[in-house]
Order: sequence, then structure tokens, then C-alpha cells
Amino acid sequence: MKITHISFGGPERIIEIGGKDYHFEMHPHLGPMPIHEKSKNERKLSHNHFFWHAVSIWAQQGEKLLPDGKCDWHCDVSEYKAEQRLIKKLTKPNQWKPAMK
Repeated sequence: MKITHISFGGPERIIEIGGKDYHFEMHPHLGPMPIHEKSKNERKLSHNHFFWHAVSIWAQQGEKLLPDGKCDWHCDVSEYKAEQRLIKKLTKPNQWKPAMK
């Protein structure tokens, strides 16, 4: 009998955002999955949480790690805020209403 191991996650990583550590598993095919530090259970984060932007930048910058094991990434926060304002403006619900007959 052979035992097969299926990896649900990947290596556990820590990314620091605004002085707070976010733990996640980096799956090689599915990408990042935020987890709780102690329980290691999946952590639900909003789709527009800065975590997703930070991890994307870290991946684009080569997924480098600092000597302490944390993700080595950098970004211009003012660029991020301008991008978020643009996204918010472009995704506003349409105010147009069809004419009633």
C-alpha cells in the first residue's frame, strides 16, 4: 500500500504590512492563502484587503525573504491609494435607470 501526500498549502510565509504580521501559505499553483498564526486555519480577508496587494507585489519582486524569514517587499503607498481610488471610481454601481413605460 502506498501513501500519497497531498499538499493543501505551501511553505508558510510572513509578510509585514503596516507593522502587523500576516501569516500565509504560498501554494505553488493556487497562490497565497492567509492563515491564523496559532491555529493555522484559513483566515478570511476581504477581497480588497491590502494583504492581497502586498503579496502580489512581493511575488512580482521575486518572492525574496529577509534573514528573519519575513517577506522582503516594498511599495509606494501613495501609488496604492491612487490605484484604489481609481478602482473604486470605476466600479461604482451604475446610476443609470431604465425609463419606465
